[in-house]
Amino acid sequence: MEERTGILKRYSHAEINMPKTKNPVIDGLFYYLMNKAAGRGVKLEITDSDDFFESIESIIPAIKLQTILTDLIDNAINAAVRSKNKHVLISFNFTGNTHELCVQDSGIPFRADTLLTLGMKKATTRFEEGGSGIGYMTIFKILREHKASFILKEYEPDQSLFTKSIIICFDKKAENILFTHRAEEIKVIRSKITEPDNLISIKNH
Repeated sequence: MEERTGILKRYSHAEINMPKTKNPVIDGLFYYLMNKAAGRGVKLEITDSDDFFESIESIIPAIKLQTILTDLIDNAINAAVRSKNKHVLISFNFTGNTHELCVQDSGIPFRADTLLTLGMKKATTRFEEGGSGIGYMTIFKILREHKASFILKEYEPDQSLFTKSIIICFDKKAENILFTHRAEEIKVIRSKITEPDNLISIKNH
């Protein structure tokens, strides 16, 4: 938190080509993340969506949205560093009174067993770099509080620039859904686990 706060202050007046949300907390966060991505050789793109940010604070406080965005984009950057393409795309949509944010990255996929306990247990591939593994636990706690849905889409290798998309949908459904080309593999692993997992459904994609 100290590192993030310091960088946010340093870059609050920086000239970076990115959309402005008119929310100083979120704008400062984007400055920080874009500089972090650039410093690690990752291309980070953020699409413009005034409709999303003009109305999202009636759904979730800015500080909680900041937490979700920070952890998701941080994870995407760290994953993309290890890939050839090194690309992260952030997009926002507001349609039919439903707010959605999407984080896509070209990084390494999740382990199959990790997908089943995402948000339930500490999980990180970066312990040696100081990763705590609690990011998704925090995200899922916030999503439960606001009855938001978590949707993860995985793409087959060489079929897309990105390997996965994580969509947060503020739809009051509180669903956790996985679309993946590894559906059968993950269902087999799921059948062998006695403890409950975090997914409502696993679908072929």
